[in-house]
Amino acid sequence: MNEIEREFFEEFKHLEKLCCDILSCEAHGVKEYYLTMESDYSTERRGVSGWDKDCRMLKRINYLRNKIAHDPGATDCTVEDIDFTTKFYQRILDREDPLAQLRSLKISVQRANKAKEKTVWDKSDMSPTKPQSTGYYYYKPQSDYRPKTTQYSSYKPQYKQRGGKPKRIKTFVLFLFIIALIVLVLYLLSK
Repeated sequence: MNEIEREFFEEFKHLEKLCCDILSCEAHGVKEYYLTMESDYSTERRGVSGWDKDCRMLKRINYLRNKIAHDPGATDCTVEDIDFTTKFYQRILDREDPLAQLRSLKISVQRANKAKEKTVWDKSDMSPTKPQSTGYYYYKPQSDYRPKTTQYSSYKPQYKQRGGKPKRIKTFVLFLFIIALIVLVLYLLSK
């Protein structure tokens, strides 16, 4: 085993262990990584740049590792393979590897879909909607104001309490309390 193969083998072991950790597998982490890339995300990979190149290089370095382990000295291992292994290891740590990019892409798509659900009021439908069981109704605005997204807008929904009974009860209780205070003061002054 020459020096390049030895250095490659050491770098590969670090990458193998890291891939096993992130994929929760016992062994063959690099192989599991590229098999996951090939099988699970065949359609979503269009959004991640360099997906196919990374997959090919992972297959290559896995092949080189197996070849070095079984027949040292008979490989065409190069410095570029060592560089890729080291850089890919760092990309995983920095969350810039293909699977991490795919996860962040999916999260941003989900956030965009949620933002779309929160927007665009239809002016023809002005019926009140009840967002939660809080006792309040939400009335859609009656103007042509249509924010593109509520995530960044300063628009605040207008809530109105239904019935108005709690305000009346509070006012009545406050009135009784004031009368009781007046009666108490008059009683104390009369003595």
